[in-house]
Amino acid sequence: MRSNDQLVRDAVMAFLECYARKDVGACLSCFAESSAVIAFGTNLDEVFTSRQEIQAGFERDFANMDKIGWGEARKFYIQAGEEIAIAMVELPIRYETGGKAEQLMLRYAFGLKKEAGSWKITAGSASVPTAPGNYDLAA
Repeated sequence: MRSNDQLVRDAVMAFLECYARKDVGACLSCFAESSAVIAFGTNLDEVFTSRQEIQAGFERDFANMDKIGWGEARKFYIQAGEEIAIAMVELPIRYETGGKAEQLMLRYAFGLKKEAGSWKITAGSASVPTAPGNYDLAA
């Protein structure tokens, strides 16, 4: 039998694979249906508090991105109980936008819960780390 940690990792990776395929429906199937959801994107205005808002966010992303691919996870942290889990992952993403190739590092944090025996995302946050010295929190 697979451990909860491995099942949570599999659920996160399944979501990322659906995202790379630009499959909105499959991405949404990775999110909980029986409870509230929230997700923070990388843009200041990307605060999603419903499955409909999350869907619209995916549709905007996929309208602007092509050839999405993930690199190997550099860091992966999971803490899983029987019904609730957290997962954090850092990995590079590459994609094309406007015909131009882009690559950057992304960090994701997810809250997951068991729903009908499967791990589903209830909360998520995406961030793009910046180089040291790019901002001053004391300013």
